[in-house]
Amino acid sequence: MTPPVPEIVELRVHGVSGTPASELLDRPLVRQVAGDATAGFYRPLLASELLDEPIPSAGPRTCRAYLEGYAWGGLTSGAPARALWLLLLPFALLNVAPRLRHGPDTTDGTRLRILLTLYRWAALGGTAALVTAAGGVGIDLVGWQCGGGAPCTALPGWFREWLTAAPPGLRLAVGAAAPVALLVVLWLASSRTAQRYEHVPDGRHLGAAGATDPAGAAEADPPLENEWLWRGAHMVGRLRHLHLLAGWACVLIVLDAGVQPVALRVTAAGVAGLALVGVAVGLATGSVVGRAENPSPLGRGVLRTAGILTAVATAVTAFALVSGRVPTYPADRPGLPGYDTIIALGVTLQMVLVAVLVAASGSPGRWLERWRAPAVAALGTLLGAVFSAGVYVYSATWLTTGHPVPGLDDVANSLTLTVPQGIQLAAVSFAWTVLGLAVALLVVVMAAVVSYLGLAKNAAVNTDLGVDYPTGRDDDRDQQIRSIFWIARLVDRIGSPVTVLVAAVYAAAAVVAGYGLVQAISPSTTAPSSIWTSSYRYGAYAAAGVLVLLVVLGAAVFRTARTRRSVGILWDLASFWPRSVHPLAPPCYAERTVPDLKERIRWYTAEGVSDYPHGALVLTAHSQGSVIAAAALLQMTASEKDEDLMTRVAFLSYGCVLHRLYRTYFPVYFGDATLGTLDAALPGQRWTNLWRHSDYLGGPVGVAGVDRKLIDPAYDKAGGDLGYPPPGRHSMYPRDPAFQDAVGVLARRLPAATPGIPGAAPPTTM
Repeated sequence: MTPPVPEIVELRVHGVSGTPASELLDRPLVRQVAGDATAGFYRPLLASELLDEPIPSAGPRTCRAYLEGYAWGGLTSGAPARALWLLLLPFALLNVAPRLRHGPDTTDGTRLRILLTLYRWAALGGTAALVTAAGGVGIDLVGWQCGGGAPCTALPGWFREWLTAAPPGLRLAVGAAAPVALLVVLWLASSRTAQRYEHVPDGRHLGAAGATDPAGAAEADPPLENEWLWRGAHMVGRLRHLHLLAGWACVLIVLDAGVQPVALRVTAAGVAGLALVGVAVGLATGSVVGRAENPSPLGRGVLRTAGILTAVATAVTAFALVSGRVPTYPADRPGLPGYDTIIALGVTLQMVLVAVLVAASGSPGRWLERWRAPAVAALGTLLGAVFSAGVYVYSATWLTTGHPVPGLDDVANSLTLTVPQGIQLAAVSFAWTVLGLAVALLVVVMAAVVSYLGLAKNAAVNTDLGVDYPTGRDDDRDQQIRSIFWIARLVDRIGSPVTVLVAAVYAAAAVVAGYGLVQAISPSTTAPSSIWTSSYRYGAYAAAGVLVLLVVLGAAVFRTARTRRSVGILWDLASFWPRSVHPLAPPCYAERTVPDLKERIRWYTAEGVSDYPHGALVLTAHSQGSVIAAAALLQMTASEKDEDLMTRVAFLSYGCVLHRLYRTYFPVYFGDATLGTLDAALPGQRWTNLWRHSDYLGGPVGVAGVDRKLIDPAYDKAGGDLGYPPPGRHSMYPRDPAFQDAVGVLARRLPAATPGIPGAAPPTTM
């Protein structure tokens, strides 16, 4: 007797770039059945398209798989305004950096806390650098130099006249509006996204009975299977508060730079400096940076002390400005006194901090792997310095020329105003960095060409070719497939070269920063050389051009969905991790997607009434979706209430990046032990991974009995076609008949489901 065909729900989760629900389900007409406009669950609209039917040549039907898809792309690439997150790229890099750490630090709680504190201090330095640059624009350029009579033609005449006639203290206070506006924008962006992403409940309140709360969860970095990893609302709120306090303290220090007498300046700046120290202590206090709703009494005391010190510094600075103890604009030294030293000291402290991270992370034998995390932190720091210099130079250029899109000659005019030596050094180092990167890129391209020309002798590629195809029948086709396989292997080769390149650039930048500190303390009286002037000209133009380019790209994203989706890929990869290091980085979408997916899995694996079956689910996930699905399944495995439900789930990953990318670059979270735990949570071979040699991102997971290789591309031409079939690479897995076969095999390994009842479907979400 033929066994009955099992009925199951096939729940698909897409990967990067915000795949539309119609593309995810491969159905032109879909309807939303749960979720909202940002992230939701969709089904085919037509009853005839509900099932994932195999094509006739694939053989008899092995299961009745009812389609549903989870479209979460709106969290990263939906709204056009999210393209402006490109301006927060340095913050995103600083936030993700500690996730790339490599080593057994998870077993040493003290070492881990120290390491995470160093990364949080580096992130704080990124915020301070940007706010200090904005303070220089408003306080130094507008309030001090333009108000003192410098040629600022871009400002309206009436405003220049008023500014020139105003007392010096009032001019500086007016200039502080620029950094204050930046802080307000950062606060709004962080707080609004926190409400949308990080305040999503998943059925249990933080600290409630039954919630996973191992010892030290409030102070350490929870593992992937712990739900506290994705409960960052309270943590992000406290971190945001500290970063904003630090930003305001930096504004006060810049304001105090022009205060006289020296005793009052030192007092005001000293109290603001103590406020920064209080913030740094807060970032090192476990209960403050933990995920619990309320910090310990010690944590509350640290937060209160930092706030009081900031308030006192504000009062002292306000007294100095209002009492008229600010000197007039000096003709012999037009720049804001002390601002150059502030910039140089800030950059030097950041460089030293990253060097300490390197020393704390390095280890003989595997230094490249261990230095990836500090290399990303260094890259975020360098980009932050470039962005800060770009903001200052662009503003100086606009003030002197009035051109919103400056040319190369316009940038040279920025020196009509007094540009701090630290800003000039950042521009000069950026010019030489761009030149070095161009040379390095040329070398890489040449090496790639040599490697490509030697494809016919590439042992690894030829081995894959010989295993998958009957070679020797068509030399041209063999060469085409070698090329496809070679391109797919490129991602495996970029990690170490990029780490070495970033380390070299950082070392050069550190030398430049040291020179800048010496110049700030003891300025040279010699005129700058022509090489220096030319380097500044091109470097400043490049730094300002980067910012203009990002704004233009953001404007383009507002108009075209394709560009918006392409930009969204950056945040799909960077924003998977919680904002536990930098609270002003782009928000973590996993705070929403993981609870969403867990709740949907629970609903389908429990008993229920619907037109879809209940009690058996095959979760299919592509690319980054496989990471989200793995996190959801691991958390359900760790939950006692989900233990029975997990016996009714099977997992089909395809184009999977769990091993090739996440195990390689995030080994603390996605190491072999984690992948083994996921396999053990789905016994009876209820996890299958489809992969191809042509896939440039996905690959095997390396767990026994899980991987199933697909042959791609097809070797021969189709009948009636003049061209060879194109490779699927990282896409179109569900169109391979092997996909439906894998779903059917997994469905037969699940318990029988309760059939759906027609007409009992949940209402469509509009």
